[in-house]
Amino acid sequence: ATLPQNTLVQVVWCQSNLIFVVFCTRFLPRTDDANCLYDFVTNLLFIFQCDVICVLFGIRKPGMEIRRCPGVGNANVATSVHQPGALLLSERPFLLSTRYDPDNQLHVAMKRDVPKVQAPLKSFLALDAYLRASAADQKRVRDLFVPDYDDPSAALHRETASRVALWFKDHLQLAKAHESTQLVRALMAFVANGFGLDDRLALFERASKFTHSCSPNAVFHWAPDGSMQFRTLVRIDGDELLTVNYLGRRALFPTTERRHFLWENKFFNCRCVRCLAPDFYCPLPCPRCAPSTAAAPDVPLGGQGSVSPSSADLVSSMESMSLDPASGRPLGYLYRHTRLADAGQHEVWKCNKCP
Repeated sequence: ATLPQNTLVQVVWCQSNLIFVVFCTRFLPRTDDANCLYDFVTNLLFIFQCDVICVLFGIRKPGMEIRRCPGVGNANVATSVHQPGALLLSERPFLLSTRYDPDNQLHVAMKRDVPKVQAPLKSFLALDAYLRASAADQKRVRDLFVPDYDDPSAALHRETASRVALWFKDHLQLAKAHESTQLVRALMAFVANGFGLDDRLALFERASKFTHSCSPNAVFHWAPDGSMQFRTLVRIDGDELLTVNYLGRRALFPTTERRHFLWENKFFNCRCVRCLAPDFYCPLPCPRCAPSTAAAPDVPLGGQGSVSPSSADLVSSMESMSLDPASGRPLGYLYRHTRLADAGQHEVWKCNKCP
């Protein structure tokens, strides 16, 4: 087979260095300088031979690695330049929450006691999957990110997880062999790190290390073979943090709603570039409590013969749109109501001031 030109050059280079190493070994005196030169060339040759093997057998060198990042924790970071659309990772989940079975008596009891325990059914099914997993997979779940015990963002979920763990200890013999703290931690790990797959939660080792951003540089999707694939949205340079969006359809919500969802479900207050920038949803005046004169900004929006607005112009325009011209008081603005949207209702836009 004809090798690509760059691969052929690497093969020739490796062979020439191999001849040089043989020459050093057989003909040069074994002085300290010769030994240092020999060791250096041998190590360099090994590195290039690894590159050749990767090319010949189609093995992609990893373009990212897990690093400890300030303010983020362990996260995926690019180790090389990636062009838009490049495949970063393809990974299968190591654990999936149990699928609900209406013929399973335990599952029927879970669904029956959802109002009593005040916990969603998916929490029961997640902990059920953990209890039936192998010891190795259980340890992998517990090793995932879980917020600190005194973290206020996780207090509500920790109480819910405690009630679910107590329910399992009363209804499943398998749960009695586990400490309550381990069950709570496992369920918290499912909530914080799980990716939605239909009505189930999926846990990954590498994919769980993608940091969130409301303006991400990567996107993920489920592949037909059951794996989750991550691809770049923009050009990514080396040493750049790899981010995805945890919000799904909520990505179009205003900043307050996005932050509220992430605080309640992922246990952190998002401080990405988009959340710290002016919220373009806020100037959308409520037609009930805002005058019609406040509905249009006087800012050039670009196009032929016009000038694109600066950040200061946009902020000034947004502030003026959010104030009542007569009283100077803040006006109501519209936002997409999360719970109504999840319930499938049509009237999901609400005003922050109207009752």
